Amino acid sequence: MTRRQRIVKWIIQGGSVSGALVAIVAAWHLFEMPSVAWSSDIKKLNVQQTDHALDFYSKAVRDDTILRSQISDPTTRALIDQRMNEAQDKLKRAQDRKIELSK
Repeated sequence: MTRRQRIVKWIIQGGSVSGALVAIVAAWHLFEMPSVAWSSDIKKLNVQQTDHALDFYSKAVRDDTILRSQISDPTTRALIDQRMNEAQDKLKRAQDRKIELSK
């Protein structure tokens, strides 16, 4: 095999490999497979999770406050107080996290 034939063979093989890579990338995007997460994506996800936590825990505190006012049994009221304190703690942490992410 001459040098020229080897070079042509190498170019053809290189073209086949690059074509296969292009097909793999196209299929990856076509089937919406996961892609690389950049730092901006992670920050956006953190902000969304923090917003969700704020909504969830503020609703929990509000619901427990309403429920507490309707209960007269001391044991049940103590359990509601405990749950409300935990929700307030988590709400405070979520608020601190939101402040931290906004910097």
